[in-house]
Amino acid sequence: MSKLRVANAAPDLTLLDHTGRLIRLGEIWARQPVVLLFLRHLG
Repeated sequence: MSKLRVANAAPDLTLLDHTGRLIRLGEIWARQPVVLLFLRHLG
């Protein structure tokens, strides 16, 4: 897998939503714009 760079399309990830349900990024993208935020945990 190549590195992500600014303006690259994100891979179609499967993640937990706010209710704990698995959801594919592509499912959300099909309905509305998406903002991904990655937080770095220090500790």
